[in-house]
Amino acid sequence: MKYLSQFQSFDSTRFFADKVLIVTGIKDWLDNDTKEALGKKVELAIIKDDTSYNQKEGEQASNLYEKVTVKVNKRDFVISVNTQVMLCDVTATVYGEYRNNLSVKGTPDSFKIGKPRTA
Repeated sequence: MKYLSQFQSFDSTRFFADKVLIVTGIKDWLDNDTKEALGKKVELAIIKDDTSYNQKEGEQASNLYEKVTVKVNKRDFVISVNTQVMLCDVTATVYGEYRNNLSVKGTPDSFKIGKPRTA
């Protein structure tokens, strides 16, 4: 069957609900063709993952220490590295040959700031 992936949806609210994220970097988000600045790319790392996944018997895995990049449609968006955040109201799409990549877009309001991580 063709085009089945068009009917899949990703519940980003549920996916990010039991995770703690920390900002690891921020850089410009540029249009691939024109190189025009579209906003910012905020790089996050999952530093705690308490999500309950449906796993096969005997399998143990999580998304701990995985990276997530959120594209923010505001050019002057600023957030400090090492800031703990929670994501809300983002749009996320699963893609890739093995359906194991995640594209995330949000706004400045998508980031709920927590207290900075201390060493």
